[in-house]
Amino acid sequence: MNETTFNWQKVVQYGIISAVVILYVCLVGLVDAFKARDVIDKVLSLAHALIIVISFSMGYVIARNLVSRPENGVGKITLSGLTVGLISGLIMVVFVMIISTWNVRQMFINASPALVKILTFDQPSSTMGLLILVASLTTISTFGAITRLLPQQLRQIIVVGFAAVLLVGMLQDFLTRIKIINYLTAFIYSRKGLTIPGAVAVFIIFAGLNNFWSTQGEMVKKKISQIPDAPRGVLNWAFWGAGLIFLILIPQMTDSYVAQILFTIGLYIMMGLGLNISLGWAGLLDLGFAGFFAIGAYSVALLTSTGQRSLTFLTTGQAGASYVSFWVAIPIVVAMSAGAGVFLGIPVLRTRGDYLAIITLGMAEIIRILVKSDAMRPILGGAQGILNIPKPVFSITNQVQILFKEPMHFYYLILVGAFLVAFLAKRLQHARVGRNWIAIREDEDVAEAIGINVVATKLLAFGIGASFAGLSGAIFATQLGSVFPDSFGLLVSINAVSLVIIGGIGSIPGVIIGALVLVGLPELLREFAEFRLLIYGILLIVMMLVKPEGFWPSEATKRELNLDTEE
Repeated sequence: MNETTFNWQKVVQYGIISAVVILYVCLVGLVDAFKARDVIDKVLSLAHALIIVISFSMGYVIARNLVSRPENGVGKITLSGLTVGLISGLIMVVFVMIISTWNVRQMFINASPALVKILTFDQPSSTMGLLILVASLTTISTFGAITRLLPQQLRQIIVVGFAAVLLVGMLQDFLTRIKIINYLTAFIYSRKGLTIPGAVAVFIIFAGLNNFWSTQGEMVKKKISQIPDAPRGVLNWAFWGAGLIFLILIPQMTDSYVAQILFTIGLYIMMGLGLNISLGWAGLLDLGFAGFFAIGAYSVALLTSTGQRSLTFLTTGQAGASYVSFWVAIPIVVAMSAGAGVFLGIPVLRTRGDYLAIITLGMAEIIRILVKSDAMRPILGGAQGILNIPKPVFSITNQVQILFKEPMHFYYLILVGAFLVAFLAKRLQHARVGRNWIAIREDEDVAEAIGINVVATKLLAFGIGASFAGLSGAIFATQLGSVFPDSFGLLVSINAVSLVIIGGIGSIPGVIIGALVLVGLPELLREFAEFRLLIYGILLIVMMLVKPEGFWPSEATKRELNLDTEE
């Protein structure tokens, strides 16, 4: 055994890290909260699945660190995974014995007898439960190390299959609301989690699809590229048409709860596409995007509200009528938001990187504090906000009118808005101004040297991005029927920045995927609302370590990362 290359100290460190992570999720209450949800009914709870994922991941990671060295054979790598699991299991045994013997709940409120039952698998004998705990962690960690030694195709089948089972099991409440697959839910789901045949079917289907794409994907792409332009254009239109029909029919296939979640995702897609212009293409790190979202919301509130915080009341002293309708207010709101973006962009023209982020963050906080202050209370309502924002009315004829009042109606409104914003963003990306933004992002000095008007181009990025955020804020305020300052905190800006980075900087499809992952999934798991930010942070950390380029990176990002890898 070559001690200089096979570092047992690192193996022990990973075992301790595995135990510390498991201890952390136990003590913050995640394990106890997840016990209420089963992934597979009466077989695997979400609490045990969380521990399995941690142990498997640590075994996989230690094997990945060792597998590139030819002197570390299969035996050594397998032994490293076994050691990691054994160390974490023994530490967990000590932890269970401590909280079983002494009352430590004054320090750690979640170190309860219920947690002990979960960790000992509800065994009547504590000794047997602890043996099962050690054996389970050791086996799972060893399996993780062995999985890393398998051929890539087989490894992907295993990982994708189990991940699909976990995800489909967690999304039971959502998937059972889809009316078109109701006849399948009896086979896939029981009252609480997946059935065993359903879990097997999900594993086989997703593993099979992954295997097909990994083996036949390149051939399929090649055949599609060989299709003549005219038939290929028809195929593309058919694909986009099918996708559009699916999006139109989603509310009909589900219920108002899902429509509301999709509405929220659509809001963040519009904001993300706006931020993608300044951050993804122009390279301007804007942490104050929630300020433009707030400007759009308060602008439409002032223009359309029928209460005492409206332009009608401010100009006439009487409430009860909107100053303008929603459809007239939208262009005004977009123009005001774009103007605000340009105005707030002027002071930051000569700043870059971290300095730009700090300044834009400060500007957003200034907007929020001003809106909430007593000085602006006569106009903007202060902490009480602006109420009585009427719902939009779409008139087809004088006799036929559609009142937007249900989540389904606003879903269609946000769908139209998101399509419009995405279309404009796509056209801007390939226009001259889009190439100018990308040139500034790559090297501002060189861009200025070749004749690009850096000042105008930057202000245009701020203005267009802000207009997209203002439009989403206007729709948000109208759907809610009121606006309050606390709806536009720092977390809104962080969500927008995160979904752009997670999805893939500079990529329009990446923004959509980022919104689905960072906004859609937490909304679907509302029962764990207490831990949403914790899960959110863990997801960000894992994503930055595992896939820093994002789910769907732009071509430029791919090339940059490949260049870094070659170097």
